[in-house]
Amino acid sequence: MASTARQSNLFASEDWTKVYETFREIDFQAYDFQTIRKTMIDYLRTYYPEDFNDYIESSEYIALIDLIAYIAQSLSFRADLNARENFLETAERRDSILRIAKMLNYQPKRAQVARGLLKFQAVQTTENVIDSNGSNLQNTQIFWGDNTNPDFLEQFTTILNASFNKTQRFGNPSLSTTIVGIPTDEYQISIVPNTVSVYPFETELGGNTFGFEIVNGTHANTNFLYEVSPRPGNTLNCIYKNDSQGFASQNNGFFFYFKQGQLQTVDFSINESLPNRIVELDTNSIDNNDVWLYQLDENGLEGEQWIKVPAINGTNVIYNSLAKDSNTQFAVNSRSADQISLSFGDGVFSDIPVGNFRAYFRTGNGLTYKITPQDAPDISLDIPYISHSGQIETLTVSLSLEYTVANASSRENLNDVKQKAQQQYYTQQRMITGEDYQIFPFTSFNNVIKTKAINRTASGVSRYLDVRDTTGKYSSTNIVAEDGIFYYENVLKNFTFTFTTAGDISNIISKNLEPVVQNKETLHYYYENYPFVSVTNLGVDWIRSTQGSGACTGYFKNAVSDGPLSIGGFTSSNLKHVKQGSLVKFTAPAGKVFDLSNALITGTSGTANTKDYIWSGISTVVDDGINQGAGNLATGQGPISLSENIPSDAVLDSVIAPWNTVLPSAIRQTIVDNVLTFKTFGLRYDYDTNAWVIITGANLDQTNTFSLDYAGNEQNLNRDASWLFKFTNDGSTYTVNYRSLSYIFESFLETRFYFDKDLKIFDPRTSKTIRDKVNILKVNSQPDSSNALNNNYIMNVDDQIIETDGYVLSEKIKVTFPDQDDDGVVDDPEVFNKVVAPDTNASSKVVFYKTYLDTDGFERLENIPSTSIDVSYTSLADIEAAKNSFNSGQLFYITSTTKFYILSIDATNAKIITESTDYITKTGRSDLLFQYTHNSPNNRRIDPSPTNIIDMFMLTTVYDNDYRNFIQDITGSTQKPTKPTTTELRDAYGSLDQYKSISDTIVFNSVTYRPLFGNAAQPELQASFKIVKNKSTLISDNEIKAKAIGAINRYFAIENWDFGDTFYFSELSAYLHNVLAPDVLSIIIVPRASTASFGSLFQIQSQSDEIFISAAQVSDVDIIDVITASQLRASGIVVNEAASNVITESASGTGTSTLATTTNRLTVNNNVGITNSGGYSY
Repeated sequence: MASTARQSNLFASEDWTKVYETFREIDFQAYDFQTIRKTMIDYLRTYYPEDFNDYIESSEYIALIDLIAYIAQSLSFRADLNARENFLETAERRDSILRIAKMLNYQPKRAQVARGLLKFQAVQTTENVIDSNGSNLQNTQIFWGDNTNPDFLEQFTTILNASFNKTQRFGNPSLSTTIVGIPTDEYQISIVPNTVSVYPFETELGGNTFGFEIVNGTHANTNFLYEVSPRPGNTLNCIYKNDSQGFASQNNGFFFYFKQGQLQTVDFSINESLPNRIVELDTNSIDNNDVWLYQLDENGLEGEQWIKVPAINGTNVIYNSLAKDSNTQFAVNSRSADQISLSFGDGVFSDIPVGNFRAYFRTGNGLTYKITPQDAPDISLDIPYISHSGQIETLTVSLSLEYTVANASSRENLNDVKQKAQQQYYTQQRMITGEDYQIFPFTSFNNVIKTKAINRTASGVSRYLDVRDTTGKYSSTNIVAEDGIFYYENVLKNFTFTFTTAGDISNIISKNLEPVVQNKETLHYYYENYPFVSVTNLGVDWIRSTQGSGACTGYFKNAVSDGPLSIGGFTSSNLKHVKQGSLVKFTAPAGKVFDLSNALITGTSGTANTKDYIWSGISTVVDDGINQGAGNLATGQGPISLSENIPSDAVLDSVIAPWNTVLPSAIRQTIVDNVLTFKTFGLRYDYDTNAWVIITGANLDQTNTFSLDYAGNEQNLNRDASWLFKFTNDGSTYTVNYRSLSYIFESFLETRFYFDKDLKIFDPRTSKTIRDKVNILKVNSQPDSSNALNNNYIMNVDDQIIETDGYVLSEKIKVTFPDQDDDGVVDDPEVFNKVVAPDTNASSKVVFYKTYLDTDGFERLENIPSTSIDVSYTSLADIEAAKNSFNSGQLFYITSTTKFYILSIDATNAKIITESTDYITKTGRSDLLFQYTHNSPNNRRIDPSPTNIIDMFMLTTVYDNDYRNFIQDITGSTQKPTKPTTTELRDAYGSLDQYKSISDTIVFNSVTYRPLFGNAAQPELQASFKIVKNKSTLISDNEIKAKAIGAINRYFAIENWDFGDTFYFSELSAYLHNVLAPDVLSIIIVPRASTASFGSLFQIQSQSDEIFISAAQVSDVDIIDVITASQLRASGIVVNEAASNVITESASGTGTSTLATTTNRLTVNNNVGITNSGGYSY
């Protein structure tokens, strides 16, 4: 040994030095065949030029060099491959990835089966059961919510009571809790002893038959539903929910918990006590969650249940902080094909298993899919149970799915494991920090693509106070303020379309035109611009025959002769407008007023707690409205039904003719025919006949504002300006302009508004829908008077105001006329006129706004108090004469010219007056005292003990797939998918509550996709891509279009976008040029809306819960030869404000256009003048 060491020290080191010196000129970076071969030849030429000079390819020495280079490359490749497999980012073999993930304490997730609730639709029993009426219910099927059976509830629960454990009856559950604001009870069915409470059934999905099982579900100790560990002798839970929204509600009734797949068992024995034992279960497709383990007793029956612990850092079978008496533990490790291994401990923190064991596990189909109510409409199950008398009876239950179940997921792929393993290690299996909340939900589930958490309310709130969400999303609000601004916007909107067939046009009518006819803004325009027909000269009184809850019947009579008066088509007087669907106004007779219950009492106008008029709808009319002169019908009821309870002797004052929201087939066909022949035409509404009428191009007045003066004129002189829809075209694309009117209510500083249009809140006490509202208080002065308003005036909240870049303006809200009794009839269409009176002293009925650029360069509007602007001068000369009386910066407004002027001081210290274009006006009124009432539903209530409200926004795989199928559909047959509800998300992901801080409460929300460019996008975000093709390229136009859409879709791939991102067209353009070069020379984006200008879509901001997605299709790409101004639409004034592209239009009695300004304001999210109400964004 000494000699070996000595020789190595003395000679090997010297040899190595010589070798190193000899090879120092070799390129050790050569790894592939060619570079290794070249390096070897270069080395020989340098160091052995005399010994070796045969470099021809046929030389045997070159052949040897090639063989050596080949071997060297193979060794380099293997070494590199092995090195790559040791790093998670570069590993490719599944075994390597799983091994590295396990080292990071990440357990790759197996497939997860679908699970949900099936509602009881009917029950039946073989037992002899008697109800309170003495009826025998044996073998009688009782239906839930059966309107034909007044005793269904008692009979339904009587049958179920017979199957429950003896200690339980309906109203006395085994467990009672509240889940997402819904009271939830659990009842235990007494099933046959020594049976496992699992009942299989099958249903067909997509042409394939899948197996499912009813299982034993519970909410015990959690606020989410899970399966009780299966073992013989357990009961079967049925769940009762009551959301107080009626028996037909999907959250009202009895339910069973179900899962897809099949529960299986495997028995195994362990005879030798060995630490860290692993038992492999070689069954494929084992569910990610459903694994249970029991140790069998001497009779072969399930005894002690072993506890499954996660295989993560700090909590596993080797080391954990569980109780000392909980040492029977095991962990589950995933293997290929979703097989599993059971890992046991070493006897320190967990017992070493010895004896006989039985593992329960569920196998599924391993797929990602969804189950709709149509897939499981009628499922029948027979459940044997033990009756209270000890006999075996059968409960037959008919079940159906009430909502879409979309929580099934396939196993994680390797890319998911790579991405999630390192991220989840950071969270350490808990959600405490903001980063934890962003990462942990995403890494914990296979079927979650993206998540985002926002802390809506921060900690620090006293626990002795009710937790309030100041934004109004989770808490109802009732606020009184005194800075209200009420105005309207008379706007001209538009949409464009192209077509190939008549079917395309018909589809446009259904999807674009008819929704506009039916929306509130068109109805507002009708009420504002069509006449209230007066009937005061006819002396018409109302005779009430019968009355009910908020309604009555009766007929009209002449106040002088007392004779009944015909209405509708049976008279030629203005009473012809009184028909079904009309709105009629009643006033009190002389010396009388209406009290708050609509009764006539003695009094004068303005008396407290009284009103001067009542509006009512005509619900139904029998024939002529007077029963052929007899007045009442033979039943004693009146032939006219009103939507309000109107007393006798109320005076009929005026009528609004019915608004018809249906386009008849003849009009639809005429529109199709005109569009097919590229005609210009209009569509007007005839209030005399309540019909829609086509205006030909020769009669259509396209220049003047709305007027009824020449409505129906057919002299071919272009005089008819009564159109509500105008169809024009450029030879290929149609533009449809339509008139509308929006009512806006704004708070300058004191209040911020929240509104969810998709949310309906039902009040079970009144059986009505509760609406958000703005109450303009009667302490406000009357317009043009110092006297107070006689009454409060209510406007219902109708919609949010969203700017074109997606930013929600919380300081203002769209409102509509009230309908407090929710009968579909407007309660008062005169609210705006009563509060503002815009036609009286019209020049003074304005509110002022200043335009300015925010920090991101977008134009915004800021309200200017009326006290800051002097409106007393009628001309510029008058202002010049009085300017020395004012200080620099004083604003003036001349009502006759609608121009603004500002006073400033020049360099010579002289006062000068200059016109300013930074200010605009809107018809309305400011400084109103108002009450804002917002209602939040019970299922959005929050736990009062935590002080952090965490909004968890989640994008699920199924919703993502469904939405992408929707926007890519070109047939119109795919419906827009519904976002998962809060309840559905909590059922699927409620287990996250186990990992959050005790001070937090999680509210689950679905992500909102914001489509861009295509037909699925909002009108103001629709656009066309203009591509200049390289003339030297050989590919076709269609190929370029397809490549462009493919590149756009890749650019908007979900992995490239996050919540709240900003879209920049410059970035997309650079990417498209990079991908499509050299086939294209230039790419531009042009808004579809005719009133939008080039550049208005260059930057778009999404909301904090939104993600962009492209809805562009091949039809949205145009190949052009040259870029022109007309193609760019690079003309007009880009003002960038409203939520849609509009032209402000002021109607006048003469039909002369008084204002036509192109507007299209884009605004990014900023908080100028707004104070955020707490919380922070994770």
